[in-house]
Amino acid sequence: MSSRDTSLDLKIIQSAKKEFLEKGFIFSSLRKICRNAGVTTGAVYKRYDGKEVLFANVVKPALNIFESILNGTLELNKERTETNASHKNRIDYFDKAKNWIEEIYFERARQWIKEIYKEQDAVKILLTKADGTAYSNFVHDFIEQSMKGVYLLMTDLENRGLCKIKLSKNEFHVLFITHWTPFFEMFINDFTVDEAIAFLPKITDFLGWDKFIEY
Repeated sequence: MSSRDTSLDLKIIQSAKKEFLEKGFIFSSLRKICRNAGVTTGAVYKRYDGKEVLFANVVKPALNIFESILNGTLELNKERTETNASHKNRIDYFDKAKNWIEEIYFERARQWIKEIYKEQDAVKILLTKADGTAYSNFVHDFIEQSMKGVYLLMTDLENRGLCKIKLSKNEFHVLFITHWTPFFEMFINDFTVDEAIAFLPKITDFLGWDKFIEY
């Protein structure tokens, strides 16, 4: 059995990426994508079964990166949960929480930015050109998922008397959206990777969660 010819895939993806960047999913033309790639519409349907499947393949690298970010935060939260029992001492737990927050918002965030910029076009298409697709609410869904682990941490800190400010879940949700918004806006507004990394400490200084905790 012969394997599928993949020689046209890159041309199709590159052409689709250009079209989606310029016009978004709704107003993009599959015929134009085919024409610019030098292929027939039949060749595209044979590989991607339509424009939405083609869009999904264009943004797949970006989705993989954001999935890795989510898994990273969940992994850190699991480590935090597993070590809670050994940090009965107030000072020990406070130090652990501060370290966790710093790792998320400083060390890991720099790594994430570098990874995201490797797929800058796919990320911008996902964030700004996905109306009419299954990914139109991607930012909202991502924030909802990533909030879960951090909210557990803040609730735990609050229960231990280490929070300066008591937050309801709705209040925390609003602030969490506010925290993530500039992170996404950097990519939407075409920051370079160096500009994004330089901007990161300003975000954390302005909206850092460490301001909520005290010993």
